[in-house]
Amino acid sequence: MTDTELNKIVKLCYNQFLVKTYDFHGLLLRPVLYDGRNGYEIFWEVENKNDLSCSETTVTDFVHDLIREFSKFVSTRDNNVYRDYWKRFCKISTDIFQKGKVYISDSDRNDLIKSLSKISELNYNGVHCDIDFYNVSFENTSGEEFYIGYKVVLTNMSIDGELVDDFSNEYKAGIHEMMYNSDFESYQFELMLPFTNKIISNPLLFDNTYMYIMNDFIIKDKKGKTFLLH
Repeated sequence: MTDTELNKIVKLCYNQFLVKTYDFHGLLLRPVLYDGRNGYEIFWEVENKNDLSCSETTVTDFVHDLIREFSKFVSTRDNNVYRDYWKRFCKISTDIFQKGKVYISDSDRNDLIKSLSKISELNYNGVHCDIDFYNVSFENTSGEEFYIGYKVVLTNMSIDGELVDDFSNEYKAGIHEMMYNSDFESYQFELMLPFTNKIISNPLLFDNTYMYIMNDFIIKDKKGKTFLLH
């Protein structure tokens, strides 16, 4: 496809296929046509006037789905417009997203933190302990994986009913047995559902068709230092 032909298709997409504003679950997305260094391109402005939590992946996927649909009408056997030229149609403003490509509003963060109070103990494979969450972070840099890192302190541990000291070798062995068991990830997923359901049920944060949650417990000791397992 020549540059002239592609420019005509980009303009056709903007003028005939796209609408001026899309309401994506409360986010407003507006395509803007501009003449870039390589020819006409479509830039997408994102307005979050309602201060909604969102991830860059869900916004990006929405725009890409629109261009895939447009591509069905203008592609040929030799030229697939979306496959070959999607970068000309899908430049998206990412100003509202933080470093981890996730934005969590203050109100949602407070609600999420409150939900952690429903999770107060671990009971897995003979290991029982209290769990205290004191920080949580979110990241969606890899697209399909929605990573959640929890800084936690584990106290009052017992192993097979026997109490162990929080700084003993038995405590360290108990954490290792729990965290590195092949089935712990499934247990961890079920344990964190009161918290993660608030992420999974939000279509601006999570796409249930292909994304998955990755929970990560970052164990700290009582002084706030990372507890080394090796």
